[in-house]
Amino acid sequence: MGYMPYTVSVGAELSKLTSYCRDPKNLVKTLNDLRNDKLSLPQCLTNAKARDAVVKHFAVHWLGYDPTTMKPQPAFDPANPNTTGWWSEWYGDAEGVLRETMIRAVEVALGLDPGMGPAAATRCWPMMFTWTCGSPMLQGWVSWCNFDATNNNGDESGTGGVVNVIFSTPGNGQPLWATPQSPGAGATAPDYDVNPTQVTGPYGLLVIGEDDMDVRQPGSQVFKHVGNQAIPSPWPDFFHTYGDALVTVSPAEVEGGVLEAGNVFP
Repeated sequence: MGYMPYTVSVGAELSKLTSYCRDPKNLVKTLNDLRNDKLSLPQCLTNAKARDAVVKHFAVHWLGYDPTTMKPQPAFDPANPNTTGWWSEWYGDAEGVLRETMIRAVEVALGLDPGMGPAAATRCWPMMFTWTCGSPMLQGWVSWCNFDATNNNGDESGTGGVVNVIFSTPGNGQPLWATPQSPGAGATAPDYDVNPTQVTGPYGLLVIGEDDMDVRQPGSQVFKHVGNQAIPSPWPDFFHTYGDALVTVSPAEVEGGVLEAGNVFP
């Protein structure tokens, strides 16, 4: 959950979390830890055997912990409104929102009503995790599809189901690419592909859009060509995307994409 040049990303850590949550034992352990208010979210992540660097990154940048003392963020001071972690222009209870999001998502995956003990689990649906940025606050979104449910035609679409978890956050001050194409390190990575001719493997992420951009800065009447580089700062007040054809990109994992074979946590 690091650098995010796309407005929607997955990346290595969320891919690993997807893999970790395929095991019912992991889900039960995680749910018990999340429901234990004596354990912080970084401690829950440590219990899941995440690397120390990942735990610190999550605590400091996502939750606002002090990087030296590793204490939670101080109370909000309206006279000196510091942000939570690296989120742009936002302070809030990131730890509480993310904890409740994960609890709700795991309960759905295990077929539990809210607060029900994990011993009553009736299933272990796969969970998919996505991160999207650009909203004014941090929120969690949990959705699911029961493939066994009868549709409007009276048919069942399959066996089991899937849980989708979206972490919606403010920006983190890093520039975003102007088009789906990467001008950065991801463009030379072996898992990067422009206009892929086939889709293989059990996992994947595609970004579709126009392949060129012009922008107008606040106070200006002139449009500046950005191409496929990073969107400039200050934030433009008008965006014009165009191109001879749409482009479909399979981003490199290092820039928020997904390895076709998935990833393993920790």
